[in-house]
Amino acid sequence: MNYIKEINSFYDWLETNSVSDSVITLWHGLMHINNKTGWKLEFTVAISTLQVKTGLSSASIKRARNVLSQLGRIKWKQRNGNLSSVYEIIPFADHSELQNEPQTVPQSVPQTVPQSVPINKLNETKQNSILLKKESKGEIPKNENSEELSQEENSDPLNTGSEEKEKSSAKKEKEIIDHFHENCNRLPKVQIINQQRKKSINARINDYGIEKVKEVIEIAGKSNFLSGENKAAWSADFDWIMKPTNFVKVLEGNYNNKEQNNGNNQSTNNGFSNQAGNSKGSSQVSGKTSFNQILARKLAEQNTADSESGNITIDVEVVK
Repeated sequence: MNYIKEINSFYDWLETNSVSDSVITLWHGLMHINNKTGWKLEFTVAISTLQVKTGLSSASIKRARNVLSQLGRIKWKQRNGNLSSVYEIIPFADHSELQNEPQTVPQSVPQTVPQSVPINKLNETKQNSILLKKESKGEIPKNENSEELSQEENSDPLNTGSEEKEKSSAKKEKEIIDHFHENCNRLPKVQIINQQRKKSINARINDYGIEKVKEVIEIAGKSNFLSGENKAAWSADFDWIMKPTNFVKVLEGNYNNKEQNNGNNQSTNNGFSNQAGNSKGSSQVSGKTSFNQILARKLAEQNTADSESGNITIDVEVVK
């Protein structure tokens, strides 16, 4: 397998296949590991190793792996127990490498056009040349030629599919930006949707889904800290929220508003305040329970009693 050819072919493939940044990162990680094995057809690698190589979470790796498998870029199979999964990278250059093999039947006429150019593309080029020649001679009207060429372009299924994906992505991007403006009116507004912001939005949607992205935006909009109510008077913006690490922190509630405890923290007992003070060396308390305790203590300490009359002298000071 030719490493450079595969990378170039991969980026050519990306022009008609829109995938997230995590999918691209995982493909590069698997290619790097396969290169170290000497391009074995099948190789094993643990999720933890892929996390180190790519910087992605375990969940992101599994989602990206499924996307690559569905799009025909890799094959993988899970093994029982704690054994690492087995991977196989589907190369792009198989067809071109096969054409480089010696031909068993010699060609009577030398080829003037490389075999890598599709035959239907050659026919299309010849037809266009003929049409242009006829047009220059005045045999056909110019508008008829233009209409025919435009119909051919519109009939290209690859162009149609790519346009549909772009329209779908643009719709989701606008939906997220509008949701941000509705829920984060204390934060700076998004003025321009550049390529970097488009990538960030689509990456978060691919990783978590559009509803979860909206939820994070709503959480950020409610956060006083992210809205500038902090010692540094710093406030977040759209780009900060969309960064992978910040996105997770907001989702997990790290910037939620803290509840404030209003009023005095006084413990109560049966509606009475348990406060203690000294007056003339005696404890000052209020409440039925405290009075009974003092009465019992005074009875035990009383040294004067009239046994005949049964009268007992008790000095008790009760503060109401």
